Amino acid sequence: MTRTIALALLLVLAVCSPVAAATGEVVAEPGANWVGRNADGSLQAFAVHEGELVTWWQENGVFAPPAVLSAPGPLAPAVSVVSTADGTLRVFARRADTGEIVTIAQNDRYGGFPQTWESLGVQAGSPVAALRSDGRVRVVARNAHGGVSALVLGDGGWLDLGGTGVRDGLAVSGDEVFGYAVDNGVGRIKHWTSGGIADLDGPEPAGPPALSNGKLYYRLADGTVVRVSDGVTENLGGAGEGAVTVVAGTLIANRAEGLGLARLDAPGWTEIGPRGRPAAAVDANGVLQVFSLADDGTLRVTGIVHETIPATRSSN
Repeated sequence: MTRTIALALLLVLAVCSPVAAATGEVVAEPGANWVGRNADGSLQAFAVHEGELVTWWQENGVFAPPAVLSAPGPLAPAVSVVSTADGTLRVFARRADTGEIVTIAQNDRYGGFPQTWESLGVQAGSPVAALRSDGRVRVVARNAHGGVSALVLGDGGWLDLGGTGVRDGLAVSGDEVFGYAVDNGVGRIKHWTSGGIADLDGPEPAGPPALSNGKLYYRLADGTVVRVSDGVTENLGGAGEGAVTVVAGTLIANRAEGLGLARLDAPGWTEIGPRGRPAAAVDANGVLQVFSLADDGTLRVTGIVHETIPATRSSN
């Protein structure tokens, strides 16, 4: 069951459909994928508004006004969304009052969500979920010891993967986990596999990583974004702050001037609007939709055609 609320929805460089702004902060923390793709290719965004789960969904290419889904209790800011093997969306969140990791799944493909959430137990950090190659969903979160714990839905409880100093904003790919950790004042990108934990080579990070096609992206202390692959580091510019997102060959990050995009084949930055918490996904028409959530509740959605993103390399 849902009820509509008055948040602002603005489609930038597309059809503009403003709705009155909400009172209170709407949040989606960095490091979690808060946009999912339905079985028909339509996109659906999720965020937390005053402890409740808010959702926007795409119908015929246009995003409907937001609605509030039922919640098991007050939710912490970060949510993670995954498209499961059966085509339904599953949302993961953390209760702000109990610390429980909770999850809810669509009733059926293209369907709504039930009122009842499932508790997966208590963890210290926000959940991040991903689909494994065997079709099962794996969830990871920072644990009370400062390391990482992981759980595979339907396959027992949490497994402590170890680690210390881990911050929220984990990146997951199959059975691999990457995270930003600070030990004795020094930042590291840590890599968890079935073989254990390793510190990755590369410049000292200043924020959580994003993962795309086996390459890592993260910010340095000066705010620029680097790409690290096989021990080779490339600085992509984009000085700013906050987590970065990489989808469909496009890097999305907040810069000093606003929210920026860069093509990965030949980076050069384009500003597309005000700063906000970014996410992105490709819709049924093959268009990269870039989402930006502002503190005042405004959701901006920008449809990107790659030919419109300049291929000229920029040094900043």
